[in-house]
Amino acid sequence: MTVKELIQLLRESTEAEEVDARREEIAALIPKTSVMFGFDQKTEKQNHDLWMHSIHTALNLPKDTEDDMLFLAALLSDIGKPDTMEPVKNGKEGEMHCPGHELRGTEIVKKEILPDLQAKGEAPDPEEQKRLLYYIEYHNDLPGRMKKYVRKHMKLGTFQQFLNLLNFQIADAHAQMAYNASRERAAICENILKRAENDDIVTLFTPAKWMI
Repeated sequence: MTVKELIQLLRESTEAEEVDARREEIAALIPKTSVMFGFDQKTEKQNHDLWMHSIHTALNLPKDTEDDMLFLAALLSDIGKPDTMEPVKNGKEGEMHCPGHELRGTEIVKKEILPDLQAKGEAPDPEEQKRLLYYIEYHNDLPGRMKKYVRKHMKLGTFQQFLNLLNFQIADAHAQMAYNASRERAAICENILKRAENDDIVTLFTPAKWMI
C-alpha cells in the first residue's frame, strides 16, 4: 500500500470495517499505527478502541474535502494517546484520559512517521507535511471566544485550513459517544462553518476588525 492508496481508501470507504480489513497493509506502510490496534481508551466517552475511533473519524469527514492531508491526519491524530494515558483525577475507578496527546502525536508523526515515509519514498511534500502537522496538533483545540479563536488560527494557516480543522473536530466528535461536551463541540464548529458559508464570519479575518 502507498500513501496515495491509503488516502483513497479513507476517502472511498463507507464502513470502518473496510479500512480495518487492511490494517496489516497500513501497518506495513506506517508501522507506528499498530500501537492503536485494539487499544482500550478506558473511558465511557469512547465507544471504540483507539484504532476504530480513528477510522470512524476519517470516514466522518466530508468526502468532497480537497486536502488529502486531512484524511491522513484523522487516522493519525490520536497516535500519541498510548504514551500520554493517565488516570482521571477524581474520576471513576479505572477511567483514563490522555492530556497532551495532540503534542505527543505531532511529535511522533514529525520525528518518526514522516522520516520513515521519506525513506520509503512515500512522504508528502513539505507543504502537505506542514498542513498534516497543523491538523494533528490542533485537532482538539476547542473553540472559545470567537475572535480570539479565529485570530489564532489565521496566524497558523489559511482560511480553508481553518475550515478543514472545524470539519475535523466535528468528525472526531461524532466518532465518540454523544455526551454533552462532544455535542457542544460539534455544535460550535457547525455554527462557525455555517457563518462562514454565509460570509458572516469573514469580517473576523480582517486585522482591522480585531482592533475594534
